[in-house]
Parts: sequence; structure tokens; C-alpha cells
Amino acid sequence: MDKFHRHVLTEKRLHSHTINNYLCAVERLFDFMVYFRYVKVNPVPYFRKRCRKMYKPTEPEQSYVPKMKEMTEFIDFIDDITIKASIVMGSKCMLRLNEMLKFPEKSVHLSRHSAIVPNHKKRSNTLVFLTTRQKKY
Repeated sequence: MDKFHRHVLTEKRLHSHTINNYLCAVERLFDFMVYFRYVKVNPVPYFRKRCRKMYKPTEPEQSYVPKMKEMTEFIDFIDDITIKASIVMGSKCMLRLNEMLKFPEKSVHLSRHSAIVPNHKKRSNTLVFLTTRQKKY
């Protein structure tokens, strides 16, 4: 199996998904051979478990999600009320940057502490309430 491993990684330069498909096919063949008693044990699951890390490419960096305390400190630092409201709404609604840039100002009702997030391909109209924090002096 180590020769097979070197073959698919270096000579054929296959991706992890294709290697996984190969191993599934080989595992089914061994299951067939175990059933008809040509071999005693199917070695593919053990091989796959041992070599799984070699097949997977390095994982991309995870995006950082700020903690609530960090967000409140950041929001309190901003003086302009419209920017503050848009950041609060964007973080509460998990808006994408494209949605934030195309967001119409007439959808925000500061007097009612609410906003309507318009339709997007992955979202329907949503009413969002903006909470206001009173600073303690």
C-alpha cells in the first residue's frame, strides 16, 4: 500500500478527493475478497486511517470571529451614529460585505431602533432590531 500511496501522490499527482475514490474502490474489492475468503482481513481501512493526514491539503486559515467584549469596545470607539448603526446591524445580521455596501439608508429606522435587511440570494427580507447601550458615567 505504501507504493500505491507514493504512486498516486507523486507520479499521478491526484487530489485528495480522487485518492479517496480510489481507496473506496479498493476497499470494496477487498470486502468482496474477504466475503469469499480469498483474504482474511481488509487492510484498506487501517491504511486510510494511518495516511489520511497525508492526503488532505493544508487547511485554509479560519476567519476570526471577535468576542462580544471586543465588539462592544470597537463599537463604543466610533463616534458617527450612522457608521455605528451599520456596524451593529452588520454584525448582528451576519451581513456580507457586498450586502453592507449595497444596503439602502432608507431601510434603517433609528427612531424605531430597527432596520429591514433587503433580499439577497441567500437571505429573505428580515426585520432587525438595533439595541442601544447606555454608557455608564
